[in-house]
Amino acid sequence: MSDFSDIEASIPALERQQDETVITLAKLLAALEAGKIKPEKRITGDGVVRQVVEIVKGEKGDQGPQGPQGEIGPVGPTGHGLTYLGEYTKGTQFRALDIVTHDGATYMATDLTTDAPPSASWRLLVKAIPGRDGKDGPQGPAGATGPQGPTGETGPQGLTWQGNYEPGRQYAAGDVVGYDGGSYVCVQATGQAPPSGFGWQVLAEPGDTGPRGPKGERGADGTSASLADGNYGDIAVSDSGGTWTINDGVVTSDKIGDFEVSEDKINNGAVSPTKISTGGPSWTTGGAVTVTSQSVTAATASSSTTTGALVVTGGVGVGGAAFVGGAINATAATASSSTTTGAVIVTGGVGVGGAVYAGADSFINGMIIGRSGTGAGVNASCTAVGVSALSGNTNGTNCTGFGNSAGLNNTGSGLCALGADAGRGNTANAVMAIGGSACFNNTGSSTVGVGVDACYTNDGTFVVGIGYATAGAYSASGNSGTGLTCVGYNAGNLNTSGANNTFIGKGAGDINTTAGSNTYIGFDAGDAGTTGGSNVCIGANADVSASGTTGAIVIGVGITAASNETLIGTTSCTQVTLNGSSANVVVNPGNIIRIATTKTPASAGATGTTGDICWDSSYIYVCTATNTWKRAAISTW
Repeated sequence: MSDFSDIEASIPALERQQDETVITLAKLLAALEAGKIKPEKRITGDGVVRQVVEIVKGEKGDQGPQGPQGEIGPVGPTGHGLTYLGEYTKGTQFRALDIVTHDGATYMATDLTTDAPPSASWRLLVKAIPGRDGKDGPQGPAGATGPQGPTGETGPQGLTWQGNYEPGRQYAAGDVVGYDGGSYVCVQATGQAPPSGFGWQVLAEPGDTGPRGPKGERGADGTSASLADGNYGDIAVSDSGGTWTINDGVVTSDKIGDFEVSEDKINNGAVSPTKISTGGPSWTTGGAVTVTSQSVTAATASSSTTTGALVVTGGVGVGGAAFVGGAINATAATASSSTTTGAVIVTGGVGVGGAVYAGADSFINGMIIGRSGTGAGVNASCTAVGVSALSGNTNGTNCTGFGNSAGLNNTGSGLCALGADAGRGNTANAVMAIGGSACFNNTGSSTVGVGVDACYTNDGTFVVGIGYATAGAYSASGNSGTGLTCVGYNAGNLNTSGANNTFIGKGAGDINTTAGSNTYIGFDAGDAGTTGGSNVCIGANADVSASGTTGAIVIGVGITAASNETLIGTTSCTQVTLNGSSANVVVNPGNIIRIATTKTPASAGATGTTGDICWDSSYIYVCTATNTWKRAAISTW
């Protein structure tokens, strides 16, 4: 309720004024009818008011006597005028006529309220007028330097420049070398040469070959001279059958020692004879020798690099086909580590019509064909085919790696790895891995993984995983349960430590983790159990009722069993028969159990087990306790 007590006190006076106003209006109406109120030339409020005042005032009467003094009225209530209370405060109770400011505006309360203005209990007196932005204050002083932060984590290992590649040197990961105009980084410890050798990755490709320089000017012609026996520069003359003359580069003789020449030239370092027969002294020249359709023969076949019909110390370049009737022995001080090193370098490719025998690992376009590996793993019992196949194999014997990185870094013996990354990182013996990443990082011996990711990171022994991602392949730490058999897509793919399980079928036991001694056969059979054990589920979607179930036996389709429960049939089963065609017990729909064969206990104390039921044509017998029978007569109706 509003606090307007001072206003309510003045209501009687206002009512009296209202009565007087009515009387005054009546007088004005009579004056208008009598024409006593005359309009002025310019009708204004002041002129009319003056005339009205004169009419209302009337004639001045005599002053009346002074009336008696009235009684002193009662003390009125304390009034509450306008009160300014400053900025509005949340939670404060305000009365009517209290004035506050809020968000730059001024409000007056019209009722008792705790609401914030503006609201129904407040009347706006002065609107808020946004002020102008003030000037920025002066820059404050700089704060004190904070404490030093903690030391950051150690960054990754950087690259180490090792200069130009040195044959025979071992390099570690992170080493950088220059080779044949390019630069290469070592990504895995190696002693091979870049760029195609194992363990290297290119950093900068070699630059293109620069343009050929201009041909030099021809030298001045020589003078004629007579040669006696002896050596003259790079020409040896023997057999003092006469004096030989070389005139302007032309050999006019037909024989110099055992070197026969027929009107041919030694011109600008090129010798073009029609016949060269050797068997005596050698002929040495400082330039190239071009021979066209000539025969070179020797009485004794070559047995070293310094014997035979043709001995060339600096190397031979052959522009056409070469046919060799005997063996070719090529040696080099440094074994081949790339397509540009080694004893024999063939740029255009090699066609081989017969067998090829290699005494060490061979590399074809980066792919290993040989034994590969290091340490005791390099022996005649290992076979490696593929990029990095059995690379880094140590101690593993009788191993086969076929595929990219198959058996990479293997240490176990008896590994058969077929497929990319199959058996990679394996440390166990007697392991078969067939498929991409099958038995990847396997540590369990006697393991068979067939399929992509089969037995991935397996640690259990005597494990068989056949199919995609089987035998704990998708568990966080891999399978460690022993005696696990998983056949089918994702069969047992989350098994961690459950042992002696058999999962056969797509998704069979696919969420089992620690439960053991389970047998799940069929599509998604047993896929509801993670723990528990000793369950048998046979059939599509045959399952246990919940995780942790034990001792359940389920044979059928789409049915589930609880612990220690045996279910046989389907969700729409019409009959279950036990013991074959001559069944003793048949369960039919409609809650009927048929016991096909009669039996009559010899006496009330005949041998029996509690719960046994049998019948004959006269009675139904029930064994109510061990060796205790009761019977009820039966009759027709």
